[in-house]
Formats: sequence, structure tokens, C-alpha cells
Amino acid sequence: YELQKDSPGYYYSLGNLADDKKQWDKAIQLYFKALSSDPNYTAAYMGRASVYYDEGLYQLEVSNYEKAVASDPDNVDAVYYLGTAYEDVGEFDKAIGAYSRALIINPHYKDALHDLSLEYIATGNPKKARELLPRLMAVDRAGERNFSCL
Repeated sequence: YELQKDSPGYYYSLGNLADDKKQWDKAIQLYFKALSSDPNYTAAYMGRASVYYDEGLYQLEVSNYEKAVASDPDNVDAVYYLGTAYEDVGEFDKAIGAYSRALIINPHYKDALHDLSLEYIATGNPKKARELLPRLMAVDRAGERNFSCL
């Protein structure tokens, strides 16, 4: 969306500005306005989820990340953050599912590999965590090479 007044992108951008200033009630209202213009505006669901996380409203965080994933199932960031939200409410099996799904979308998503391995350890499956270690190390080394080229 162009940033035309009253467009979903306009309200989303204003919501981000309010969020940056920790004006969370205002940010939520603006994200709602973006979603009232476009109920599939994935970024607005993600923005709302982030605000709910900051406010400690973890169930609302989860429901907004679920809506983000429903509106854009291939958005790897939405799927990954849904996993972190599931962790916030103690739904570790669902977190494992979300991280695994993120890795189907992008097999080199370092944070998903890392968090999935931690979930396996936390749920008593260190063998699966160890199986992820070579992939995580390879992605980490590739990232170092890419970073050193900058």
C-alpha cells in the first residue's frame, strides 16, 4: 500500500510510530484501523501481537500471530513469531510445530533452528536438538561469511 491518508499502510505506519514511543493503546487503535481497511493486512496483526507481548497480554499475542499466519501462511516471520508466542503461554508442542513449519518455508532460518533446538531440550528430547546442531552451525558459519563480506 502507498502511504495515502486513510490507507491500511498509513494506519500501520502510524501504529509503528506509536509503538516506538510506547504509546501502546494508540498503536492498538491504529493497527485496528489498518485491519478495518484490510482484514488480511498481515503486518498489522504482527504489530498488534508485538504490542500485546509488550503489555504482557500473551493470549492476545498468540491470537494475533495466528491471524497473521492465517492471512499469509508463507510469511516465515509470522510463523516464527507464532512459535515464540506459543512459548510465552507454555504451549511448547505448538511452538515446536510453528518452528518446524518456519523451517519448511525457509530451511536456513537461524532463529527458528535455534529456538526449535531449545524447545527440544526443554521438552526432554535432547537427541532431536543434537540432530539440529549441524544445520545450525552451517547456517551460523554461512552468516559469518556473509557478514564478513559487508
